Amino acid sequence: MKANLLDWLLERIGLVIFVVIFVVQILRGLFQARRAAPPPASSKPDALEEERRVQDIQAEIRRRISERRGGGAPASAPEAPGGTGGPRGRAGPGAGGADGGSVRAVAANDA
Repeated sequence: MKANLLDWLLERIGLVIFVVIFVVQILRGLFQARRAAPPPASSKPDALEEERRVQDIQAEIRRRISERRGGGAPASAPEAPGGTGGPRGRAGPGAGGADGGSVRAVAANDA
């Protein structure tokens, strides 16, 4: 009986090695996925609380700025979350963009 099993194994050694490597790789992937899993949901309320606090602080800063400028309440609605409110990415007068610069250059040449 042992000789038959050994002969069968030796005849199919390539297949046996392939199956063993395949199973080991699947198990290794499962263990790595478990280790790299996101932290438990208990930490998410902390992140939400922090985001709410940041929005409250930003609203307070906007309110103080509007009071110092002489207006009681702000004239416009507060920005949506994620907006910077800065001048970055805006092409206006004096921005030196392609349109503004070329128009000034043509106007200077005509004068």
